[in-house]
Amino acid sequence: MTLDCVDVGKDNLCFEVLRLFIGGGVEYPLDYAPVWMYSRKDALKGPEMAAVAELKKVFEESERVAAEREKQKQQQQQAKNAH
Repeated sequence: MTLDCVDVGKDNLCFEVLRLFIGGGVEYPLDYAPVWMYSRKDALKGPEMAAVAELKKVFEESERVAAEREKQKQQQQQAKNAH
C-alpha cells in the first residue's frame, strides 16, 4: 500500500493496482507507484463494488485504444506496401 493510499482517511477505501515484476531484479517493488489507484467510500462494497467497475472501465478503454493503434499501424503498413 502506498502512502497516497494511507492518506485517504478512515471513511474511504483505497484500491491499488501495482506493477508485477516478473523474474525479480527489483529489490523493493512496493516502492514503485501504483499503475492505477481508486479511492472512495465503500469502494469494494457489494454488490456493485465501484472500484472493480472503474478498473474494468479502464481496461476496456485501454483495449479500445490498443485496437485503434493496431488498426492504424496496419493501415500505414498497407499504404507503405502499396507504393
